[in-house]
Amino acid sequence: MNAYNASLMLDPIFKKWGDGIYDKWDVYPKVFGMLDAGEVRLIDIMDAAHKIGIAPGVVKMRRDDTLGTGGTEAIRRDDVSHPLSTPIAATTNQGGSPT
Repeated sequence: MNAYNASLMLDPIFKKWGDGIYDKWDVYPKVFGMLDAGEVRLIDIMDAAHKIGIAPGVVKMRRDDTLGTGGTEAIRRDDVSHPLSTPIAATTNQGGSPT
């Protein structure tokens, strides 16, 4: 799939969202289904969404939500068994400033 062909498939879907015909509950399942089927890439979805004012990071967040991964944000800060659970303020370098 090239970006041009993906754009031909995705742009009309996102345009309907931009026009108020669809909402995120219509669009995300459809486009992520296309992603899962190998018809488009995540970057293609991000590009199409950006054309109607949706930041690429929002698309990534929604994808993480649908996969149940939540990205690194899903790590609980009080889960001391995970290396990313240590609050940043508690980690200092030799000079005593946060790292």
